[in-house]
Amino acid sequence: MKSHYDVIVIGGGFGGVYATRKLLRAGLEVLLISEHNHFTFTPLLHEVATGNLSARDVTFEYGSFFKNRHFCFLRDTVTDLDPKRKYVRCGKRKINFNYVIVATGSTTNYFGMKGTEHVHVLKTLIDALELKKRMVELAQGPERNVDVAVIGGGPTGMELVIEMQQFLTEMEQRECDLKFSVTLIQSGPAVLGMYPERVQRYGERVLKKHDIKLLTNTKAREVTSASVHTTKGRIQANLTVLAAGVAPRTAFAQDSCNERNHLNVNAHLQLEGYRSVFAIGDIIVQNQERIPKLAQTATRQGLVAADNIIRLKKKKVLRGYSPNLKGTMVSLGWGRGAAVIGPLIITGFIGWWMWRTVYLFKTPGLRNKLEVAFSWTIDLFTGKNLVEH
Repeated sequence: MKSHYDVIVIGGGFGGVYATRKLLRAGLEVLLISEHNHFTFTPLLHEVATGNLSARDVTFEYGSFFKNRHFCFLRDTVTDLDPKRKYVRCGKRKINFNYVIVATGSTTNYFGMKGTEHVHVLKTLIDALELKKRMVELAQGPERNVDVAVIGGGPTGMELVIEMQQFLTEMEQRECDLKFSVTLIQSGPAVLGMYPERVQRYGERVLKKHDIKLLTNTKAREVTSASVHTTKGRIQANLTVLAAGVAPRTAFAQDSCNERNHLNVNAHLQLEGYRSVFAIGDIIVQNQERIPKLAQTATRQGLVAADNIIRLKKKKVLRGYSPNLKGTMVSLGWGRGAAVIGPLIITGFIGWWMWRTVYLFKTPGLRNKLEVAFSWTIDLFTGKNLVEH
C-alpha cells in the first residue's frame, strides 16, 4: 500500500460510496478506508431483522462494486486526522492525501440510559441478524414468550416495531402456544415528529390496528433483561431495541470539532479553515444548523463534495450545498406507508408502494436491486423467512 493518495474517503456509508463513485468516474485515484469490507443499505435493515430480506440483499463488497484501477480499499480504523499536514493515521500507519472526505457517520447515543448491555440497536448488518436471532430464540424457547419494547417513534422505530409485530404474528401461527406483546416508547408527544400531523395520526392508527401499545411523552431510564424502567413506570420487556439517538463518530478529529463533537463546514462542505478537507453526513453542522440525518442528505452531500474536489483540481468555481429535502417516506408494514413530497401527502397502499419503489431504485448496484425485488416478490407468496440468521 502506498503512503500517499490523491483522495482519501473515510467511511463507506451512503455519502462515502457515492462520493467515491463520482471521483472514480472522473479518473481520480481514491483510497476508501472503512471498518467493514462492505456497504450496507441501512434503510432496509429492519426488513433483514424481520425476515423480509436476507443479508446478501442489502450489502455489497466494495472491491466488487468499484471495479476501477484507480480504486484502493483499506479495512481499518482512522485514529487521527491532521488537516494542516494533510495526513490520516490508522494506528501506526500514516497516509498522506491531497484531498480528504470525512464520512464516518454516527454511532448510538444512549442519552445516559442504564443497562445498555440489555439493549439491541439497528446500525449494522450484524445488529439486524442478532435481533432476528434473539426474537426467534425467545419465541421458540421453553417459555414461548416475547415482550418487545422499541424505544424511539421516528421513522426507524415505526418501521421496525410494526415489522416486528408482523414477524411475531407469523411465528404465533406456527408456534401455537407463543405469547407476545409489543410496546413503542416515544419521548415526544407524537410519533414521526418530522412529518406533518396527518401522517403522525395515520401512524398512530396503524399502531393501534396492530395492537402495538404506544407510550408518548415517556423516556426510558434503565433497561434490564426483563423490563424497561421509564418516567411513567416499569414496562415488561425481555427484548428491548433502541431506535433513536445518534452521536457523530469524530473521535479521531477532536481538535476540529465543536462542543457537540460535530464538524463545522462551510457552504461548499469544506471543514472551516481547510480548503482540502471535506466532511459530510451525520457528523456535520452547516452555519451552526443541524442537517437532517438521512440517507438522501448524505448521498447528495457526497456528490457535492466529490464534485467540488474535481472543480478544485480544474480551478473552477465550487458548488454550494443546501439541505433541501426532495421528500420523505416511511413504511408502516405490508400495504401501509406514507410519502410526503412538498405539499403532497400520500398514505395507505400507494404511499407504501412508492416507498418500496423508491428504495428499490436507490439500492446501489444491479445485483442488489434484482435480489431485493426477488425477495419481496417471494415474500408475497411464502411469508417471512423465520430462520434465525
